[in-house]
Amino acid sequence: MRHPSALLSLFCLAATACAGVRTTAPATPQDAARAAHESAEETFEGGNYLEAVREYQEIKTKHPYSTFAPLSELRLGDCQFEMGKFLEAVEIYRAFVRFHPHHERVGYARFRIGEAYFREMPEEWFFMPPAHEKDQAATRDATRALRRYLEKHTGHAREAEAAKMLRAARKRLAQHERYVADFYLQRQKPEA
Repeated sequence: MRHPSALLSLFCLAATACAGVRTTAPATPQDAARAAHESAEETFEGGNYLEAVREYQEIKTKHPYSTFAPLSELRLGDCQFEMGKFLEAVEIYRAFVRFHPHHERVGYARFRIGEAYFREMPEEWFFMPPAHEKDQAATRDATRALRRYLEKHTGHAREAEAAKMLRAARKRLAQHERYVADFYLQRQKPEA
């Protein structure tokens, strides 16, 4: 014991080093899913939809039983929607409604189905025929989807927006029917 101060210093150093080591419980799978979902949300909000698709797919694969898996499925539809792939988005939203019929976000998914079809409706271009003269399949799909949304989700946050889109779609269908009727009347075929 020639150097008690050296021994005391060594003991203090060892105690300090041990104090810096924390023993924390490992993260639960739900915590890992939450962290992955938060990261994917940041990517989505940043507008990097392709990367967000990859991250949401990873959540579905690695955390299929977490509460974030259905939310990730829904966000995959949002990514497709934001990239302008409306029909792909419709398929994802429909799958969400089919596989999670009692989820709190079903109303949102049904609204987005109608909105995606609405975005697929023919547009007006000054160098093209008027929109009401074109194929109205997407308009009919939008009308059906928006009507279904309004019937099943009264009081939902997007109800007024859906009603406005439904009125516009119905107006377009009426214009189309008028166009078809005029077409046959001009050709002396009123029975058509």
